[in-house]
Amino acid sequence: MAETTLDVVLVVLLAASIVWSARLHRRLTRLRADRAELETFIDALVNATVRAETATAGLKAAGRELHRDLARQEATVRQLIDRLRREGEVAGRTLRRLDQAAAGSPAAAPAAHARPAPSAAAGPATTPPDASEPPAEGRIPPDVMRALQSLR
Repeated sequence: MAETTLDVVLVVLLAASIVWSARLHRRLTRLRADRAELETFIDALVNATVRAETATAGLKAAGRELHRDLARQEATVRQLIDRLRREGEVAGRTLRRLDQAAAGSPAAAPAAHARPAPSAAAGPATTPPDASEPPAEGRIPPDVMRALQSLR
């Protein structure tokens, strides 16, 4: 009887360990499947991170290039502003001189403003005086005269 009881206890324990082993086997199988999914997810995450880092580096390089271009354009614009300011001052001084010359000699004022209309039958225009020559007193520099004529 004691042997039979021991055999029954042993069978019960063996059945419990078989059930336990089967459950453990299923859990381990699921864990392995989850691990494979997790590895796939981690690989995808690493690839996405590498692409994002590459794109970020490209954007940074493009930003630096744009900054350099804008700095060059800003310098060019500042130079043009300074040049226009100087040319505006020269034009203002020239205009004041013209006003003073017109106010100083009333007979010369209409002659300065009256100019014969160019005709199509006229021959080639005479060459303007050399721009490197300093303008004679009372004469308008050729480049200013061209600018004034283009305003008509």
